[in-house]
Amino acid sequence: MKIYNKRIKEHQVMFLLFNIFETAIRSKAVTILSEKYSSSNEDDWLHNQEKTPSKIKRPLEEAIKKIKQDSENINNLDSFSIFDYIMLGQLKAIYYDFWSDLSYLFDEKEINGRKLPKIGKRKFKEMFDDIRKARNDNAHHKPLHSRRKRRYEVIEFIEIILVHIGFNLNDAINNIDPFHRIIVLKYQL
Repeated sequence: MKIYNKRIKEHQVMFLLFNIFETAIRSKAVTILSEKYSSSNEDDWLHNQEKTPSKIKRPLEEAIKKIKQDSENINNLDSFSIFDYIMLGQLKAIYYDFWSDLSYLFDEKEINGRKLPKIGKRKFKEMFDDIRKARNDNAHHKPLHSRRKRRYEVIEFIEIILVHIGFNLNDAINNIDPFHRIIVLKYQL
């Protein structure tokens, strides 16, 4: 039972960490893209076909199907609500497709005396893929695969990406794993 309880606790903590990651990375993308592609002081880029970039139309069509399944009216939803219907794999594709708009987030920077290296497009995709695979495994209650990144590597990838986008993971984690027994951070804001 001790091993079982340890694994349950790890699963719970990792589930919350993945949720934090997904929420933060989703919010950052939608904020930046809405500011760039919407009319001044509006959030209309996903409602106005002239303003909607063609590279987001496919994920948007998929989101609209889910919105209709939920009996929602897309015209009543803002960009944040619409992006909630975009799957994590599609979100990765959005970052990749809109890299010219989002890449500055991943420039080299220094955090608490530690150098955070620049993350290029290919490296971002690799890190995001590893996080997404681990998240899906966790969501389906699968143990970590030997062919996948280790837990500490996935946590480090999450931390690095979130620090790059300016998210204070340490504050969020203190409410989940206050003694940092499972999630050990390196780059604290």
